Amino acid sequence: MIMATAAESKPMLENQRAAMRLRPTGDVSLPGWAFPADVVAWVQLLTDRDICKVGKEKIYEGYTETAFRYVFPYNQQYLDKQEHLQNLITILPSGKRENDEKLLHNTEAGLISYTRCQTMEEEIAKRHFDVDLFVWPRDDGTGTFAVVQTWPVEINATFQATFEQVEIADADAEHFHRTAMDEFKTSMRKLFKLQANEDVEVMSVKRESENNELVYVGEGDALMAVLRISEDIRKSLMITSLTEPDGLECQWTCEGRTGSHAWKMDLKKEYCLYLKQGWDTMACVKPKEHFDWDSRLKGEGKAFCMSGNGNKMLPYVMDLDRFAPEAYPWLLKSAGFVWACAVLTVLLRWSGSALSWDWVNNLAVLWVAIGTAGLYALRADFSAMKWCIVPWLQKVKKLPGMQCPVWFHVFLMVQLFGTFLQVVTIQSNAWFMVTAVQHSDAMLDMWGYLWAKSVFGFLPEGAWKAFTPKLVAILLWVLSTTQLILPLMSSAPFPGSARSTFPTRNAHGARVTESAQIIIKQERQGQQEDETELLEKGTGNERAFEPESFYFDFSTCWSKLVKGGLGLWGFHARSAHIVKVLQIGRLHVDSVTRAQRHFPILHSGFMRSSNSKKAWNPPLRDGSCDPLGNSRSSPDAMGAVSFSSCFASLLCI
Repeated sequence: MIMATAAESKPMLENQRAAMRLRPTGDVSLPGWAFPADVVAWVQLLTDRDICKVGKEKIYEGYTETAFRYVFPYNQQYLDKQEHLQNLITILPSGKRENDEKLLHNTEAGLISYTRCQTMEEEIAKRHFDVDLFVWPRDDGTGTFAVVQTWPVEINATFQATFEQVEIADADAEHFHRTAMDEFKTSMRKLFKLQANEDVEVMSVKRESENNELVYVGEGDALMAVLRISEDIRKSLMITSLTEPDGLECQWTCEGRTGSHAWKMDLKKEYCLYLKQGWDTMACVKPKEHFDWDSRLKGEGKAFCMSGNGNKMLPYVMDLDRFAPEAYPWLLKSAGFVWACAVLTVLLRWSGSALSWDWVNNLAVLWVAIGTAGLYALRADFSAMKWCIVPWLQKVKKLPGMQCPVWFHVFLMVQLFGTFLQVVTIQSNAWFMVTAVQHSDAMLDMWGYLWAKSVFGFLPEGAWKAFTPKLVAILLWVLSTTQLILPLMSSAPFPGSARSTFPTRNAHGARVTESAQIIIKQERQGQQEDETELLEKGTGNERAFEPESFYFDFSTCWSKLVKGGLGLWGFHARSAHIVKVLQIGRLHVDSVTRAQRHFPILHSGFMRSSNSKKAWNPPLRDGSCDPLGNSRSSPDAMGAVSFSSCFASLLCI
């Protein structure tokens, strides 16, 4: 890799742009008819935007660091209390959690923290119910919340050789804040259940080091763009994969051991990305303001470009949610058509039998219904799949089949064949129900004998005369229709609640400016007013568009019922919007389990909630800590709404 100005890198980037057009789905080869041109146009547009971001970040030739920390070497002092102590929660001022684990109690156990005060916003603090040991309102009249970000450290010979103990920390008030020490001690007293006036022996330490590895400084989105474009940078930082759109996973090594660590970034916040060396070696992502507390960059920041043919560009991994609205109508129409064929078959046989039309009970009628419904279901399934297969393949990177990669044509045939089999099941169930009703009276004696000799023989003989084959068949078929009704209630938008859609068909006329802004032409009519939230004002019919700000959410009939029910009981329910994430596969399932096992088109939705579950990330072993909170919190369990039984069930019950 060489450093250069953005202008000097332009020819190389143009070559990379040309190569990128051939690889919208990574290493998987798809025929041109398998996806719409609009999808690939968005892949290229987002890649062009990444290329235009080259030069926005700066590369420095290393840094010098003087890290200042407070350390509490508790060792085995509280071993007798370990069963009664709360887990150590490393929480950031942003509210993100890095870990939630039991405290260690050994000869090397200790906790380490920053020497500067950190503050959490009141709104964020009130969302967490189990962090009182580390977050609390200050009593200084400012109305702010103190947050103590502490993490484990091994106080051994390596630590002693790396850190220098500062005997009189008060003499360096610039780096060792007295209030920060008091808050750290308060947190330790709470954590280890000590008396309020009990003293806690805290060490003040510092570490001086120099790192000559390159440091990449820029906003999160610019750094992610650089990592997509340059394979050389990914290798030099030991980055194994990118977790789009705002994260990465890297490998760490420590004394012969190895593992992986995940990082997340705020795309609009400035960070430093570098290879950390010391107790362990790994890529590190740190907010620029935190980096400046301890470190000084070396040299002058320069832009970068790629040289040689070793740089393998990665496509911007698109969110399936952006193309879901294009597939959504196909799924609804297909479900409606297949079930309409089943219902019409039932009505035809019942009315035809009443009119003595013998032909309505001929199996040819069933095959006509299966053929008609099956052909439409296959067309709808493939039409929906076309909009989703490119972003889906960008995530999974291979076509799964029989636990191994397969060719696209084989994958397509298997998925469509599965769809057709489920259509056969739906129509056959309806046919069987009518047949059972027609022959119920003739089978009553055999029905009663069968159940009398079964494990249910203890029931009165009259029970089987009331509980007839006809009644059972009708009840079971009506019950099966709930696999259509419930998913529709939990997935179909409530009238008037759907938000504006992603401009999927506007990529061809779009362009990327030198400032890396996407400009689209508004050609579609009847756009909703709230689309101004996504489109900034421009000139004429052109607007600036930021894909990352897009989300497609809506209320459903089920969420309205839940909200109304909670309201009747006196609970305040937040607006329940369903966020739809579309995954590709075939439209078949007769249970959620089968849906998840056979690669169906699944929609996983969650009701938004301010509460989050605990998330964990391992602490770094040299006393440093992930400053970002790299685990995304899970949605509130009580708010989860499964779309797995949604579209997967629409064609298949």
